[in-house]
Amino acid sequence: MTRSQILLTTAVVVSLFGNTIGQLPTYQDCLGAIPICQEIYYESQLPNGSGNYPNEVNPLISCTAGEIQAIWYTFTVNEDGNFGFNLTPNNPDDDYDWALFNLTNAGCEDIFNNQNLLVSCNASGGSTCNGVTGANGSSNFAIQGAGCNFFPPDFFFGYSPHNALIQVSAGNTYVLMISNWSNSGFGYTIDFGISDVSIFDQMKPELDSFSYPAICAGNKIGLFFSENLQCHTIDASNFQLNGPGGPFILSLEGKNCLSGGTYEHTFSLFTSPPLSESGTYTLSIKPSSVFSMSDNCGNTFIPEEISFQTELTTAPMIALPQDTQLCEGEILMLIAGNAANFYEWQNGDTIPTQSITESGNYSVTVSNQCGTSSSITNVQFIHPDFPLPNIDTILCPDETIELSFFYTGSQYQWQNNATSPQITVNEAGIYAVTVTNACGSFERQAVVKAIPPLQLTLEKEYSLCDTPLYLNADFQQFATYTWQNGSHFPVFRADQAGIYIVEKESPCEVIKDTIIVDDCLDCHFFAPNAFSPNGDGYNDYFSIMLQCEIISYKMSIYDRWGGLVFMTKDVSEKWDGSIGNAMAPEGVYIWQLQINYEHFGELKTENKAGSITLLH
Repeated sequence: MTRSQILLTTAVVVSLFGNTIGQLPTYQDCLGAIPICQEIYYESQLPNGSGNYPNEVNPLISCTAGEIQAIWYTFTVNEDGNFGFNLTPNNPDDDYDWALFNLTNAGCEDIFNNQNLLVSCNASGGSTCNGVTGANGSSNFAIQGAGCNFFPPDFFFGYSPHNALIQVSAGNTYVLMISNWSNSGFGYTIDFGISDVSIFDQMKPELDSFSYPAICAGNKIGLFFSENLQCHTIDASNFQLNGPGGPFILSLEGKNCLSGGTYEHTFSLFTSPPLSESGTYTLSIKPSSVFSMSDNCGNTFIPEEISFQTELTTAPMIALPQDTQLCEGEILMLIAGNAANFYEWQNGDTIPTQSITESGNYSVTVSNQCGTSSSITNVQFIHPDFPLPNIDTILCPDETIELSFFYTGSQYQWQNNATSPQITVNEAGIYAVTVTNACGSFERQAVVKAIPPLQLTLEKEYSLCDTPLYLNADFQQFATYTWQNGSHFPVFRADQAGIYIVEKESPCEVIKDTIIVDDCLDCHFFAPNAFSPNGDGYNDYFSIMLQCEIISYKMSIYDRWGGLVFMTKDVSEKWDGSIGNAMAPEGVYIWQLQINYEHFGELKTENKAGSITLLH
């Protein structure tokens, strides 16, 4: 066989569906190994690289250094005996390494990690170990590493380039990797004729055995041929299946072929529809003009017709009714069928049926020897008077609200003729709706109460003289009140001067007010309501002018959060509008005044408070 013939038989890989799959293997890859169909092969030139599937040989568990411009060969033994070969380089100084692997019960992908697949290998070289090599019986060694004249040889050191003949068994399949350690381009001649067993296949491939769905319905028929078939010579069109439930559309898969390999002996035939009926099926297998069903040496399959009989059972299928509504007093029967051997309901019952009288979720799992199926449904029993409460709600000023009485499977009629489950309202009132379903009608109503805006009409400042002062925060329905001391009455009695705060709240809003209550003073005073500390000479300071003889004096100024920003006990000291070393921001500030003075010989104490606006 010439190299051009080898390329023709190994470089074209067609999938079982007529399309190229994945990375195509070449004769430099195990999956594309050259089938040995003659005694002698001449390689006048060697390829570069390591093929499309590099690193197939693990140097750690093989005596070789891996694949170096390698070429692969494969063969299946026809009889027990001794296998051998001689490899003669075209350049006598070239050094070739080789390794033989048993793939009878393994695949190319197993070589890298499984040292037990290695049968014989030789990596000897240098000195007298270059040139002719092979398993030719010139030594008794099966494993020889690198180097020359090391005795005894092992995985790491070699003695000679020649190994012992290899004992092989009929039916076993092997692959041989030839590695070009010298990186030479001169090529070699390899002679397999020294074997005393037949490794050249002249037998036509046969169907050794097959598998099919025998108990449970399925769509896979397993096919096991007596030897490898070339992937590009077999297709689903080589098969025809007749039987109950047909016609059948067939598709074919082989593991090696799907991976881009050139040969495979185990295939899976898939049927559409699946085999699901009991009866007799007939499978016809025959070559065609396009797909010859040939082995690696070109021997074609002999047409064959096989019949098989099945008693098939399908996996049970269960689908409970979709979510269901019934009227109270009715009974729903849920039936799980009779095709299963086992039933289990959500309550633990193991019978095929359930009588349902209450609302809830119900589920069942059914199974037999071929599979399991589950289903769930929701059952709702409806009373004519649904458990929908009346609505009592509030409406805030300038707002709208949505009223809804939704209930599945019902119709609606509002007093304004609206027919949706919900309506939008913007004023107080009583809104009625009639809800109707398959079990009857009932009425519901929504009472909407309007919340008026909150108001506070208290003055900002009051004077406290002989009688108590009553601060009225304006009583309003839906409102609550909180004074600074925790009181919740709408009217607060002020017995002494000070600052009073009230917070008024409704479901819609919260408002707040601050009231200043002064003593009814015998000592008259004057306090401005604004000043502008901008340095223009006008109203640059804040102070209180008193018209009485002061014994003691204290003025305090607070910001709106109650923080003290200024305090003096000197009646002549004024506030310049600063806080620390910085000018205070514009706004309203609260002042408090505490004085002791003499009035007609009587010592009096007075407290006064007010507000001042700071302007820049």
